[in-house]
Amino acid sequence: MYLQNMAILFLIFQYNKQPAFAFLSLLLTAVLLAVFPLGLVPFNIIMTLQAFTIPIFALSRIPQILANFKSKSTGQLALLTWLLNFAGAAARIFTTLNETNDPMLLVSHGIATVLNGTILVQILLYGDKGAATAQVEKKEK
Repeated sequence: MYLQNMAILFLIFQYNKQPAFAFLSLLLTAVLLAVFPLGLVPFNIIMTLQAFTIPIFALSRIPQILANFKSKSTGQLALLTWLLNFAGAAARIFTTLNETNDPMLLVSHGIATVLNGTILVQILLYGDKGAATAQVEKKEK
């Protein structure tokens, strides 16, 4: 997954005509792929990096939740996509409990499940009702 994310990052920089950043993303990928498997990174740093994923994930979902709430619509969010996001996060809780019982992973997957579930419930409650209402209001003006 790391390689996929770094490839996407590289492509974004290339697309935006930022070759220096594209090169840096490739360099970072190569360095991290060399350093992590060799055990050169202390465990406490790995745990700290893992902890940073929690607020990053929350910051990626909370604006969407607030926008949905404000507009009373989920726009074009796909029910199946968010159902699978929710189910995947819930499954990760189950596997974490059975395989590792790692508290950091449990918190991370728990937050993901709650936030993905919130968006899923919004899709079920709002659908695209808000978008239709906004278009009717525009036509009336």
